[in-house]
Amino acid sequence: MNFKTLLRCLHRSASIILPTNPSQVFPHVLGILLLGLFGAFANNCAAEAIEIETDLLIVGGNESACAAAVQAARLGVKRIVLVNDIDWLGGQFSAEGVGCLDEWTTVEGKRTNFPRSGLFLEVVNRIRAHNKAKYGVESPGNAFCGTETIEPAAAAKLFEELVAPYSEARTRQLRIERGWQPIRVELDGNRVASVVFEKVALPSERLVVRARLTLDSSDWGDVIRLSGAKYGAGPDLKSRFGGGTRRDNPEAGQLRRAIVCDARQDAAVGR
Repeated sequence: MNFKTLLRCLHRSASIILPTNPSQVFPHVLGILLLGLFGAFANNCAAEAIEIETDLLIVGGNESACAAAVQAARLGVKRIVLVNDIDWLGGQFSAEGVGCLDEWTTVEGKRTNFPRSGLFLEVVNRIRAHNKAKYGVESPGNAFCGTETIEPAAAAKLFEELVAPYSEARTRQLRIERGWQPIRVELDGNRVASVVFEKVALPSERLVVRARLTLDSSDWGDVIRLSGAKYGAGPDLKSRFGGGTRRDNPEAGQLRRAIVCDARQDAAVGR
């Protein structure tokens, strides 16, 4: 192929306008080749996933995820990895912006708060201490649906303080990865062996976490769904679960979404 033929081919195949002067073509062709090499290098770099081995993987950063991380650390688990798809920890307390703790239930026909103990009581006491210091009262707002209130940003800070003693800067038990969402679950028989995440802001990046035990604390049961485990979604009907204040024909506007994992022997996720 002579020079003129090469030039015509480049004109046809490239979306870049090339000069017709032969003395000016070489720098442009070199630039195209370098861009191609850089693109291939970038793709290869992006394909290399971050890999982590741990004892306990917690998927999600809501209130249950934080409670699991703290309790595991206090019980002596040495390596804990918590992976959240956003920056804020705390779920309903913070990022979901509920404001008033949704803890009311019905006991013998009367509305009351859930029994408080353990980490939940610890969080409530932290909330009350924050409100007392800032507003002069432990429960400001005169909320109707609960007795405890907290600003979302304040709650996010509170949960950061809750997990801080076990972080990589302190006891080095807990590692928190933010901005990752699960996209694939790898199984070993009927148990979760690892979870693959993609970067929310840059989907080409991957994070692979292999753990002895995996806890699904995501809001939508992501690990359960991706693992292929059996699950149910819908209202907790009285005819199926019995007792309490459940009904068999709740009104459409009163349905609450729920995901229930089937933990029988034939489920994809073992105990």
